[in-house]
Amino acid sequence: MAALRECSGWDQVGTVRGTTDVRIRPAVPAGVPGVRKVVDAAFRPHIARIGLVSVPMEADHAANVAAGRVFGRRRRRETRRAPRG
Repeated sequence: MAALRECSGWDQVGTVRGTTDVRIRPAVPAGVPGVRKVVDAAFRPHIARIGLVSVPMEADHAANVAAGRVFGRRRRRETRRAPRG
């Protein structure tokens, strides 16, 4: 992922093109269960067809998150200011 950052100029958080409320950021350890859930949803349907568990399903997601190889999205929270007066 470091190569991606170097090639693309990503040294900070990125914004998804065409949106204003979704931010791409490095995954954090608290997000590992979510990473597992997404990978499982993506690859589990193929087990019956190929007869094997896909490599991404067996990956050490915690280690990949810790190494900065996993990115996630976060919706920006709207901040509303109380009216003055």
